[in-house]
Amino acid sequence: MRSTGINRVMFVATMAFLHDRVRGDTEVTCVVMESCVLPCKFHAGSDILIHWIDMTTGNIVHSYYYDKDQFEKQDQRFRNRTSLFKEQISRGNASLRLTQVETGDQGKYKCHSSTPEKEATSFVNLKVEDAAPVTLTSVLLSSTQLNFPTQRSVDENPELTISCLSSEECVLPCQFASDGKGARVMWYKKKAVVSCTRYGNTSFVVGHNSPADKYKGRTDLYADQVLEGNASLVMRNVTPNDQGKYFCITMTAPRTDESGVITLVVKALVQEVDIESNGDSVTCRAGGIYPEPTLTWSTDPPTDVQLLRNQTKSQKNKFGFYDIQSSLRLTECDAANRTIICSVTSDTSEKRAFLKHEASILASPGSNAKVPCSLPPSTLQSFNLTWRFRPSDPILSISFIGQKSSVKVWDQWKPHVFNDPSAKRSLHLHNLKPEHQGTYTCEVRTPEETYITWTEVTVGQDSEHIYIYVIIALCYFLCMSYGMVVFLSCKIRGLKKARRQEETSNQVTEVLDVAEGSENSQSVENTDEG
Repeated sequence: MRSTGINRVMFVATMAFLHDRVRGDTEVTCVVMESCVLPCKFHAGSDILIHWIDMTTGNIVHSYYYDKDQFEKQDQRFRNRTSLFKEQISRGNASLRLTQVETGDQGKYKCHSSTPEKEATSFVNLKVEDAAPVTLTSVLLSSTQLNFPTQRSVDENPELTISCLSSEECVLPCQFASDGKGARVMWYKKKAVVSCTRYGNTSFVVGHNSPADKYKGRTDLYADQVLEGNASLVMRNVTPNDQGKYFCITMTAPRTDESGVITLVVKALVQEVDIESNGDSVTCRAGGIYPEPTLTWSTDPPTDVQLLRNQTKSQKNKFGFYDIQSSLRLTECDAANRTIICSVTSDTSEKRAFLKHEASILASPGSNAKVPCSLPPSTLQSFNLTWRFRPSDPILSISFIGQKSSVKVWDQWKPHVFNDPSAKRSLHLHNLKPEHQGTYTCEVRTPEETYITWTEVTVGQDSEHIYIYVIIALCYFLCMSYGMVVFLSCKIRGLKKARRQEETSNQVTEVLDVAEGSENSQSVENTDEG
């Protein structure tokens, strides 16, 4: 176990300059000689490892593994100036507290956290400035009913930008000088009280609420850390409507301190792209995205873009997220011979969906059929596959994680489907019935792409009977044709015979007429002579 942990430590230190997973750097501004928090969140788990690394020098700022801090490899410049929020580590908080901030601390820092299940990397750009206390603005004072101590100060120079994903918790950092006896913390946004909390000297919460309706149930403070000077605000289920400038006000006798401007930027990555066939058109859609996404169509093999005529519509929902949908009309030739590709892109996030129509399958009742599934060309390590019928009725699902797989077959399909992981390539149907005729879809989902295969299955008469019917029909046709030929031949011969008889009769008549004419002529001559 220990050797495994050491290997992980050395691996992380070696890879310090590689950006494993960049979602946008967090900008933090701190004041010289004061405390500062570099935010970092991760998916909690067991056997936690945390490394903070100075990207300028590559040195380790702070390490945590085996459930304790590890200072053997820590850069001497950060000795006795760094700490983690121990009580919050098990909840996914890897934020670093840096005390007695120096000008030389300015630069880029990397937070790498890992558990046996998952790893995460984020980056923080630290800017160090001199302190510049001024009087707290009257606008903030006049819009609250809290009793402020007489000494007030506000640091207007530092401006901090926090970029958060809508799918994760968001932490707005705020540090203050605490006497450990009691404190009041208030978070503001445009005169709206986001959070208002009072803490006693035994570290329990006297009251915590979010007076503004839209923040109710979505905000928290680190209750066990407030009396230690941590007033950071945790926000859940953030939306684009939450974007803007926030202020943190802390009150301890006999003073009140206000943080600088903390600007929250919200991003919502493209989570899924759905694609489906509707007769002579294909529809593609995605939702819950920010900033506004773009949707493009393509095919494999490629098609002239001018021929891919589509109608695309993008609109905001009430939370500020964008939903996008597009319909593409295709010719029969395009649908049969090409894979249709829909790509949705927003900021640095992109996902694609593929749709392919396979050749129709003709099967007879009681027979078997193999319905194909188009998988990506690359080998997949982890993905989910679902077979459906018409196309909302689930048949079979397979989940692949590394070398492990699990298969589920819905009850009504068990007599007709083999419970076999080989269904990722094709669905083996047996003992088919007429009610099994229809459209079968294979849906493969990976973290980045979706693959849909459509196949029409027709369940008709037994193929042997069909062949017999075809042969009988062919024989009947040949017999009828032969009979018609014989009939026509006899008819023609009869006509020819009748014609010959008529011609002979005509010839005899002509001979008789000639003979009769000759006799009449001779009789006339004899009369003249007499």
